[in-house]
Amino acid sequence: MAKITETELRRKLKKAATTGTGGAGVAGPTAIKVGATWEYATPVLYLSYATSITNATAGVISNQSDATGFQIDPFNSAGSLLTWRGSMLSKSIYQSGDATDYTWEDITVYSGSVSFVRYYTESSEIESNIGNPDTPGSGIIWTSIASSSPIPSTAFWVAEQYTMNSIESTWNIKQYKIKSAGFGIITWTKSPVTVMPTLNSTQWNNDTLLATGAFTGETYSNIIELGYGTAVTITYSDGKLSGLLKDVSGTATWAAPTDFIDGDLVVDGTVVASKLSVNELSAISADIGVLTSGSSTNGAVVRNSKGTGIYDTGDNLVMATGDLTYWTTTNSGAGVLKFPPATP
Repeated sequence: MAKITETELRRKLKKAATTGTGGAGVAGPTAIKVGATWEYATPVLYLSYATSITNATAGVISNQSDATGFQIDPFNSAGSLLTWRGSMLSKSIYQSGDATDYTWEDITVYSGSVSFVRYYTESSEIESNIGNPDTPGSGIIWTSIASSSPIPSTAFWVAEQYTMNSIESTWNIKQYKIKSAGFGIITWTKSPVTVMPTLNSTQWNNDTLLATGAFTGETYSNIIELGYGTAVTITYSDGKLSGLLKDVSGTATWAAPTDFIDGDLVVDGTVVASKLSVNELSAISADIGVLTSGSSTNGAVVRNSKGTGIYDTGDNLVMATGDLTYWTTTNSGAGVLKFPPATP
């Protein structure tokens, strides 16, 4: 059986115990604790598919290499149904990723034992809120499509269910489209604190789901629910790790940002003029206050609420506008004002 992390296990158990497999309060198989593990109270049907099966005895294979093109989805990328189907009944709350756990049959020869239905919704809600075609979430509309028809380009979620010998599988709900706009910057501290993982590892992906859930109050099941452009910074025992979710050849991938301000760094007084290096700085409207160009030894232009004063390299006032009384303070009878002038 495929191994999962403790974080992933707890999230799936919570979802199964509170919402069933369809989410949004939908009744589903009941998860119970047996010893130190959790499982469904009654067996559920799991199906998988492959392009070819070899060395099978009564439909059972002994090596995973005997299953070519093994996958959970019934269709390949071109939309064609794969020719071999594997089935298993299990109380496990997780579908096995091991091809040897299934009993295989060539559906081109015998396909009457299984029926298949498919629905889609255009809603971009997260999985825990969309429910399923039997019991949709609030405001969610599921539309039936023929299994032989292509999935509409407007579909956001796709739900599939199988019936084998009068036994129904749980709804298999997959995200078909990914939002193009994420949540911006999310910061989070891992508790209990653990050692920093690597980007795109199972631990990192699970932690980003928890971080985003802490930010929104929602429950997420996959990073593709977060949306491209989501940036996450997580504090671990040995430092911070930051990632930006991007579309890399159609796959949601965390990339390490070249430069990153995680939000905790932007506090009052931390962004100062000495930290800005720009060729041009412009604004439509700004209350600048006192503006000084140059220095007291090399001449300066001073702009404040009293107007504008221009000084030469000797700090002598050579031109002024605005409140001339302020700018032309007499120094020994000469219209000289040492730089900088008094605060207006």
